[in-house]
Amino acid sequence: MREETFGAQFTYWLKLARLPFYLAGFLPFLLGSLIAARFGYFNVHIFSLAAAAVLLIMLSTNLNGEAYDVREDAFSQKFGKNKFTGGSGILVRGLVPVNQVKFVSLISAGLALSIGVVLQFVFHTGPATLILGASGLIAGFFYSRPPLRWINRGFGEVLIGYCYGWLPVATAFYLQADYVHTLIHWVSIPVALTIFNVILINEFPDCAADTAAGKKNLLVRIGDRWARRLYGAGVIGSGVTFYNSVIMGAPFAALLYFAPFFIVALINMRTVLHGDLSRSKTLERVCGLTILVNIGTLLAYLVSYL
Repeated sequence: MREETFGAQFTYWLKLARLPFYLAGFLPFLLGSLIAARFGYFNVHIFSLAAAAVLLIMLSTNLNGEAYDVREDAFSQKFGKNKFTGGSGILVRGLVPVNQVKFVSLISAGLALSIGVVLQFVFHTGPATLILGASGLIAGFFYSRPPLRWINRGFGEVLIGYCYGWLPVATAFYLQADYVHTLIHWVSIPVALTIFNVILINEFPDCAADTAAGKKNLLVRIGDRWARRLYGAGVIGSGVTFYNSVIMGAPFAALLYFAPFFIVALINMRTVLHGDLSRSKTLERVCGLTILVNIGTLLAYLVSYL
């Protein structure tokens, strides 16, 4: 019985961590590191420590999301859960104590901060190391957690674009090179726009639940019509800025790899702008394809640099 209980608890914690979503944060970090290596800067110890810090920050962010969105997730279960939204459901069902989840989130954040201190003062990665790391930690840690709770202020989605777009790409490059090349800014923009769209479209399935729970995210604030238009702007913007990143120095091959994913994005955009998103299957497909476009955008860059 003890082994079964341990196994069940381990499974619950894995679901709480939501590991598949870590790709969205780790791949941009890998991209920045790979670009730095192409410029002749790479230290495996710095990479390993920084990668651990990135994973710890994402773990802390995800656990806080589970712990402080229990009410919203309960409403989501009631109104009809999308497999990409509504949390894991572990805390809604009371399978793990909420206080334990909050504690582990705090420990994860502390460990990430400690790694930042080691990187700056032991490996001498540059004076902006802790500033960059702290900006991501504060944005992620308080994304769902009071008193800041960015997701409830109408610009949490923008912070996600920053934390899963520019920040990991730029930080990974900076830690290796001690500066940020102009190309990094251009490469990170389409990544930021596609992850922004992931967050925005994932708010549609939970709109009724969020409204009932009093959660005032971007969709709730601007409404269905303008949110759809904003999604479309994100798609067009990602295509334009990806092309511009190639003009500014990214490999031309990246554009070829990106093309099929951009076609998917355009098809998705048409569905969002003119389709019936009240159909759960349609919306679930759009959410899944939006994630695919974000991952595909990152892979297009990564494969071209490899």
